[in-house]
Amino acid sequence: MGRGHGGRKRKASAGAEGKGKSSKGGGKGDSKGGKGEPGKRRSGGPPPARAVLVTSGTPSQCPKATREAIALLEDALGEIQPKREDVGASKQEPKDRSMGESLEAELQALRGDEDSKAPKRPIRLHSEVSRGVALLTYPGEEDEAFPAPSRLVERVYAVQRAGAQHSRVSRFVVRMIPLDFVCSPHLKQFKATAASALPKLFADAKAGAGWYCAFHSRAMSTVKREDALTVLKEILAPLNLDLSVSDAEYMIVLEVNPDLCGFSVLRNYETDW
Repeated sequence: MGRGHGGRKRKASAGAEGKGKSSKGGGKGDSKGGKGEPGKRRSGGPPPARAVLVTSGTPSQCPKATREAIALLEDALGEIQPKREDVGASKQEPKDRSMGESLEAELQALRGDEDSKAPKRPIRLHSEVSRGVALLTYPGEEDEAFPAPSRLVERVYAVQRAGAQHSRVSRFVVRMIPLDFVCSPHLKQFKATAASALPKLFADAKAGAGWYCAFHSRAMSTVKREDALTVLKEILAPLNLDLSVSDAEYMIVLEVNPDLCGFSVLRNYETDW
């Protein structure tokens, strides 16, 4: 693949394969470090406590969409909890830091660099699970300053629909999918997490209320749609709820990718999300 095998007779040095510089033509799909499948970025590590998935119009717009999504979520957090300090700023900024140094520190925190001296932003890039799709890490339930991701994303959508004069306009983000509950991307872990969370989430649902599942799988087949539906039916059957393919009041949005399996229960999915 790419341009690494051109017409010139050039002997590769020992150990050069996989370590040399990738060409512009074939390097876009290669993961960092020369490992992994083409088009797949390296993982951001263990699954985050909670997450938000961000999609962009094109893969090249993903970095801009990621920054924009973080800003939109931080704006929404400030509106919901205006007394909270800026989540992206350090409490004590060095007085002698130049503007360039401040910008570099912010970019390092956005990338989540381990050697960054600046504090990491609570909402930050975790990984790019597929081309043009970014996964943001989000604080867990133990951090009471942060509401569920679904509440924050719902606020972002509401502000965008209202088109307030002084609100930030979304230019690169196509969609944000909140993942209030996260586990490793395997059926056993999903079943355990869903069995613990769903009865509480549907505690106030009226008898006969309709539900359905919006299933998304990206480069991962450990949890299949049919198996996920079977698990959901088993858990929700005792709650006297109806499976409704159309006009479901509750939508279980389920995301499966190499980094995690996550889901949220959203209402008015077709109109508000």
